[in-house]
Order: sequence, then structure tokens, then C-alpha cells
Amino acid sequence: MNELISFLLFLIVLLLLIFILFFVYLLFYGRKREQFELNKDQYIKNNELDWYLFLTGQEKELNHKLTYEQYEVEAIEEMLISYTRNASDKNILFNIQKFASENLLNFYRQQLKSSKWSIRMNALYRIGDFKMKNLFDECKKMLRKKVSKEEYFEIMILCSYFDISYFIEELIAAKMVFSEYEYKKIFFGISDQSESELEKQFEKLPLTTQLAYIDTLGLKRKAKSLVFLEKQRESEQPEIRIRSLKAAYEIGVPIEVEKLESFIASPIWEERLMSVRLLSILPSEDSLAHLRTLIEDQNWWVRSKAAEVI
Repeated sequence: MNELISFLLFLIVLLLLIFILFFVYLLFYGRKREQFELNKDQYIKNNELDWYLFLTGQEKELNHKLTYEQYEVEAIEEMLISYTRNASDKNILFNIQKFASENLLNFYRQQLKSSKWSIRMNALYRIGDFKMKNLFDECKKMLRKKVSKEEYFEIMILCSYFDISYFIEELIAAKMVFSEYEYKKIFFGISDQSESELEKQFEKLPLTTQLAYIDTLGLKRKAKSLVFLEKQRESEQPEIRIRSLKAAYEIGVPIEVEKLESFIASPIWEERLMSVRLLSILPSEDSLAHLRTLIEDQNWWVRSKAAEVI
């Protein structure tokens, strides 16, 4: 009995000691983190004007010496990210890219080699944010070994920026499959020239990828995409035809009624519905006869939309 009591007392003391040590650790870490954030905020407060003058080209170099302490690097990241997401001036974006490529190269190179997933992901995010092409090959090398789906996704975004041919090869190979939403995030950032290259290989892409790309064209609302979308309206895949009609409607440029007649008479109600929407942006004298036909459609949604347009 005494042994049991002694054991229980020992266990209570041990647990209490562990609790005290854990509390002291949290207190120490919390204060350390608080000081870190204070240092970071103070750096931004003291130097944001200097950075503004430098990035806008009013000063050729920064007027303070960089130490590259962790708090300083995070402060610099925070300011540069804010500029990349809010500034449209090409000179500012170029200066950000130039500074990061010259001064943060080794920092992100080391992060890419980290055993911690979160640190590698941070590097991939920033390489994309700052368009650091000089680290792209090292990012591609990561694909030779096992990477997480999140890492692969970010590397695909980098490929879309820096190597469209390799990007298309990876899309066709479909080593990892993403949702349509994720593909749209990638496609929304590619250039007009990259779109042209992708459209040459469009038929080789998996269906999910094709649908996401067509949707993205609708979101971008560029009239130049109508030629490509017109071709896709001849696809044997009903969903591709429907998405192409929807994208054309979102772009908002009227399509001749003769090009819609096969869809107005389609046995697929979604194609008839999209025809109604496209007829709604045509002059009334061109579309009225077809809308009067569609108001008698067997599908209630098609009838409802046709009635709204009339």
C-alpha cells in the first residue's frame, strides 16, 4: 500500500514538473516571438519609405544596410508581397524581381532544401511571387523525388511562368490530378503567348483540364478567345461544347444566330439553355423568333430563361 502511495506521489510530482517545464517553455517562446514581431514591425516602420523610393526607382539603392536577420527577411517579404499584389507598375515589379533574384537567392535556395514542408512551401510561394527564374531549375529538380501534392501544385505554377513546354508536358502526363478550381488558379496566371502554346496541345489534355481551361477563358473575358471557343463548340464531348458556349456568353461578344441554330435545336437541354443566354445579347430582331420557340421548351429552366429574355 505504501509503495502504491509512493508511486502515485512520484507520478504526481513528475507530471507537475513536466507541466512547469512546458509552461516555462511556452512563456519563453511567447516572449521570444513577441520580440520577433516587434523587431519586424519596427523594421517596416523605419524603412518603408526607403523601400518605396528604391522600388519606384527614385533611389538606385537602399539607404540602410541589410543584415538578413530572420525578422528582417520576413519584414522584407511582407513589404515586397504587398507591392506585387497591389502594384501594376512594371518598373516596380521588375525592381522586386531584380532585388529578390540578387539578394534573396541563397535564402530561398536553403529553404528549398529544408526537411520541413512548411519552409519548402514558403520558398515556392515566394519564388512565384517574386518571379525568381534563377531558382526555377532547382524547383524542377524537386519533381525527381517524392513531393507533396501542394508542392507539386506550386511547382506547376512556376512551370506555367518559366517553361510553358514543360508545363504542358506535365499537364498531359497528369502525374497528379487537381480539381477544376485548382487548374483555373494556374491557368488564370498564364500569358497570352502561353495560352496559344497550350491551345495547340489542347486535344491531348485530360478532360478535367480542358474544361478548367475553357472556364478560365470565360473568366478572363478576352475577345481573342472566341476563335478557339468556336472550334471547341464542334467537339464530340457535350460538356466541352456546353462550357464553350458558357465561356462565349461570359466574354459578352454576340455570336451570329446561324452559328447557334444547332444548339437551339439540340437534344441536350444545357446547350439549349446556353443558347438562350447567347441569344439575350443579340439584337432582338435576330433572336426573337428563336426565343419564342424556346419559351415552349420541354425543360422548365430553358422556358424560364427564354421568358426572362423576352
